[in-house]
Amino acid sequence: MSQTIAPIPQVPANILSTEFLRLVRFRDFERWDVKRFFQKNELHSTFPTVELSEILYNDREEIEKTEVLEKGMLIIKKINFGWELFLRDFDDVKTYKGKLFRIRPNQIIFSKINARHGCIHFHRKDFEFAVSSEYPSLSIRTDRVLGDYLQLVLRSEYVKMILKGDAKGHSKARVTSENLLAIQIPLPDLETQARIVKSYHDQINEANSLSISAEGKAKEIEAYLMDTLGITIRETVKKKGFWLTRFREMESRWDVIDIGNDIFSILWKAKYKTERLENIYRFISRSWKKDKHINPTFQYVEIGSVDEVEGITEATKTKTNEAPSRATQLINKWDLILGTTRPYLKKFAIVSEQFEGCVCSSGFQVIESSDLYSLDFLLEYLKTSAGVKQFEFFMTGALYPAITAQDLKKVEIPLPPLTTQKEIVDHIKTARKVADQAKKRAEELRENAKREFEAELFGIS
Repeated sequence: MSQTIAPIPQVPANILSTEFLRLVRFRDFERWDVKRFFQKNELHSTFPTVELSEILYNDREEIEKTEVLEKGMLIIKKINFGWELFLRDFDDVKTYKGKLFRIRPNQIIFSKINARHGCIHFHRKDFEFAVSSEYPSLSIRTDRVLGDYLQLVLRSEYVKMILKGDAKGHSKARVTSENLLAIQIPLPDLETQARIVKSYHDQINEANSLSISAEGKAKEIEAYLMDTLGITIRETVKKKGFWLTRFREMESRWDVIDIGNDIFSILWKAKYKTERLENIYRFISRSWKKDKHINPTFQYVEIGSVDEVEGITEATKTKTNEAPSRATQLINKWDLILGTTRPYLKKFAIVSEQFEGCVCSSGFQVIESSDLYSLDFLLEYLKTSAGVKQFEFFMTGALYPAITAQDLKKVEIPLPPLTTQKEIVDHIKTARKVADQAKKRAEELRENAKREFEAELFGIS
């Protein structure tokens, strides 16, 4: 008796995905990696597409360490997330152990671990260096693709998404050359590639110029304040032999680092008389206890909520019964709060109306506002090297260096008349506004350059 074998049912293309299951044809399996099929990495481009293996090829050459030393070649240190290449010092080459490979101009180098985060570099300069086995290299077919164009494509969100799915391993997933070479990318003609690259870099170069201008303006602000107060801090120069200093300049501690250029000696020569903070400003602690707080929640400002430039950036809504032990004091608008742990990080801010009545960490010292002094002026001064050097003098602790409340009150400040303080603050605010506008425009240009590039090549907006 013969049996009829039922044909294997075909899965219609329109039901490959259901509400609960994702079905994949067996022929579509390149690797047994489920996560690849949940990524939306389809390529949509108006340009012709090619597999990277058509324009890149393995061209790896091992090099002996003796040749590296003889030719004075350097070894790679890292490729950062901004695609910049960093090389080790030559002295490090002598102690390096492991295989080395030669890198020549017109090669793409990538980090196996961080390629999926954009750590890919195009080496265009006319010199050779060496890399370890953690940095594979691929040569470019320059008759078909520009290295600068290829670098932009390889750092695109589209390629990063694919590489994140391709990376193998658990603790430190790695990408291989084979993973990279299997990727499809848009490939316009060389003239169009050059236009796209130029358009991108024109905006990036303008952004970089604006960033440099903003950084210069920030340095000008400190220089203006220091010059106005008559403070001159010399660059520390290491000296040999004996170094004499007056006993009265030793203050209360026998620190021998930078004697002769210590900040207190410098402040004595300032244009205006110096005063300790405790003699001018009102330090205050408005106690807050969770067992006396009526509401079920409160707004909490911790050290991490303060940015050197932006001031207080957020207050976290916190359940009263889960209040951290450091949530101990209230802040009012126009207070100045000073982070005392690692004070060189300048976690200082004037409290705006938005954060009126919040609870802050005991890691802050609070100074109350008054018509008798300008906290804006004090804030600007404490951010200068004159302020930071005093913090460094008083700081104690190794893992978490901090300045105590009592030592903070000993910090000295040259004190001009109140009207002069306000004039200084007005000048600084105007200069900072110009710098902030430059930084904002630089960020806009960088974002726009990336957005236009991705939109033209991949249809990603």
